[in-house]
Amino acid sequence: MIKYAAYSPLVKPLVKSIKNLVVSYKANQLSQHFNRYLAPVAVQNSEGLAVSQQLRHLVYCEEMNYLPLESDKTEKDEMDHHSYHCLIQHTSSQDCAGTVRIVHSKNESDLLPIEVHCKELLEQCDIKPSDFPRDQLGEISRLAVNPRFRRRKHDKYQGLATETGIDVNRFTKKELRTFPLIAVGLYLSAGHICRMKNIDHIFVMMEPRLAKKLRLLGFPLQQIGPVIQFHGMRAPFYCKVSDMVDRMPAGFRKLYHHLGMALTEQLDHDHTKK
Repeated sequence: MIKYAAYSPLVKPLVKSIKNLVVSYKANQLSQHFNRYLAPVAVQNSEGLAVSQQLRHLVYCEEMNYLPLESDKTEKDEMDHHSYHCLIQHTSSQDCAGTVRIVHSKNESDLLPIEVHCKELLEQCDIKPSDFPRDQLGEISRLAVNPRFRRRKHDKYQGLATETGIDVNRFTKKELRTFPLIAVGLYLSAGHICRMKNIDHIFVMMEPRLAKKLRLLGFPLQQIGPVIQFHGMRAPFYCKVSDMVDRMPAGFRKLYHHLGMALTEQLDHDHTKK
């Protein structure tokens, strides 16, 4: 049996919201709206990693029951030690709205999740991690959006729907409109971190319909193997990161560059301190 943690409840609403985001925001508005309420945070210490792992536990272990509950309320594995982690923070509350990690294979011993959990599936894939230099390999993994920033199905404003949604009275209408950008911001932030770290070959397991919509954002996702059944129909995808930016709609390209400047400043500042 193929064991692979996935975040199915994110997929359906995100698929619906991406097309709306592409057409509803003018090029200059997308980045402005995101910047007003949300910010990317590059995880660079144990405290930041703990925040990410706690949100992963909330989503994957407590909410979805995909992984076992842990007594310390953190979801972690051996791959965290060879991964880059990123958060999206809600600026006014300082709450962690979302998290994602990029597992980086720096050598033969640093395996990607797809290599560990999907060995049989990889044998059927047209493109494999072994086709590329190990230090240029990565996998987008453990993406999670805080339930407090996902909407209930009956909420007035359409967005990332869930049964355990947010209290809409806490936020303005303009803030609510940015919440579908949390997951988008995580994917775009992951793409920028990959470029910064010379990770040009990315693998990811996701539902084909989500991959189709993410292509609208500029991700050149190529399905490389068959669809499997695990918390929904999922397939392995490959993305060449250096081909990404030129494919982006203007608004998302501006958002991508905004996220990139913020992350680069954080990482450069940390490097200077050291």
